[in-house]
Amino acid sequence: MSKPRALLPDWLLAPAACYASWLLEHNFSRSTRQVYLSMFSKFAAYLAQEHIRLDRCTAANIEAFFIRYSVQKHQRYRYIRVIERAYDHLIRMSPDAGLTNPARRAAKDDLGAGANDPMSFLSPEEVGKVASFLAGRVAVEKNGKKSRKTNGKKVEIGRSPP
Repeated sequence: MSKPRALLPDWLLAPAACYASWLLEHNFSRSTRQVYLSMFSKFAAYLAQEHIRLDRCTAANIEAFFIRYSVQKHQRYRYIRVIERAYDHLIRMSPDAGLTNPARRAAKDDLGAGANDPMSFLSPEEVGKVASFLAGRVAVEKNGKKSRKTNGKKVEIGRSPP
């Protein structure tokens, strides 16, 4: 006998637990399920802290979540997809509830678009040091025509191996 599916009221009371059950119904790998559950749980906890019910969430709430937790741009798209799938399920499960998918709106608003700032994991001082080091290496390699071995073949730096 299969376990009954969680209904919308269940999702409103325990979204992370219902999401975990929903994940088990799909053919995701164990590690993927863990990542998705971690992401959704963090989002659901944020909504709870802000006293926002799952059925009242908006794209603006998703954006506020990104800002609060400094979610990097390359992770935002993943969050949007995780949230979007959950809401797609809720909408299919409760077509008469009048739910909308806030993640779909967030995607249309390009909240998950773009790239991170270059080397955002480095401080401005560290970025300057890396840039100076690389500039010095390029100058030496252009003037000195250094070479190195790659897979046993001599390759001139600045040129692709044959």
